[in-house]
Amino acid sequence: MTLEDLYDELSVRLRGYAVSLAHNGETAEDLVQETFLNFLRSLANFRQDASLETYLFTILRHNLVDHFRGR
Repeated sequence: MTLEDLYDELSVRLRGYAVSLAHNGETAEDLVQETFLNFLRSLANFRQDASLETYLFTILRHNLVDHFRGR
């Protein structure tokens, strides 16, 4: 599976989650893109204890927290 396939498969659910908390589609899209960038940066740390989807949602949750702290 390529990164593009992964993005296509999971970005809709990630974006939906981000929109439900951030209440802004543009912000949600930015956070989802940042999530995938952070995933690539942390790929060496991915131990596969959880599913890739769970790992991405965890990264997104951290990004959301950082977003709201920065407000």
